[in-house]
Amino acid sequence: MSRQKDGEKLRPVSLSDQACEYIKTYISQHELRPGDKLPSEGELSDMLGVNRLTVRMALQRLNTLGIIETKVGEGSFVRDFSIMPYLNEIYDVYFTSASLEEICALRRLIEMESAKLMIKNGTDEDFAELKAILDEYLALEEEMLSTKSEKVFEQLFERDLDFHHQICTASKNSLFRDLFALMRPLIRRHIAMHTYTWMENPPNYFDGEEPHKLLYDALVARDWKACKKIYPYLVATS
Repeated sequence: MSRQKDGEKLRPVSLSDQACEYIKTYISQHELRPGDKLPSEGELSDMLGVNRLTVRMALQRLNTLGIIETKVGEGSFVRDFSIMPYLNEIYDVYFTSASLEEICALRRLIEMESAKLMIKNGTDEDFAELKAILDEYLALEEEMLSTKSEKVFEQLFERDLDFHHQICTASKNSLFRDLFALMRPLIRRHIAMHTYTWMENPPNYFDGEEPHKLLYDALVARDWKACKKIYPYLVATS
């Protein structure tokens, strides 16, 4: 426990705040999953030794935070929590000065770890979704190289981002998924500066092959060594 500074007063913690912390701990200790039901207000009141109004205030706060969802007449249920609404609030303040190099470095950290986790946790449905995105991307890439169309390039770039986001989603790490979604507008903003350069001088393929397809093949083969080889190049050129 940190020492109090001279003249610094202790701030009382309200019962509803304590109840809120207790319920969060209850969710964690009982390993409740999204959709699982919490004890009723009455049961929580008895467990905590406080009145039902205090419990109700705590539940309202958890609703606001997006941790639980209360359904009238049914009770309170654990939600599939996402940090995105809170990160979006600070996006314009925090990320406007970020450089492309910093974004690429963060992408490498997040996406390479996500690829490793997809190899471990990815389902058949995850790989099928990634393949569908890849097929769209490759078709758009071929069209863009022949037409040099800015509109097609924008579609191509969105599929590129979808491809990487799907890998983060398939990792089953919600924080990686949400962080990539948060970075997406910033990645788009930076890459947009190089649109015409890319259309006139597309990046070379990795060892003569399309890098997205190589990465997909490595993921399907659950070959982390191959993923680790291709990813730094792919992030630098996507």
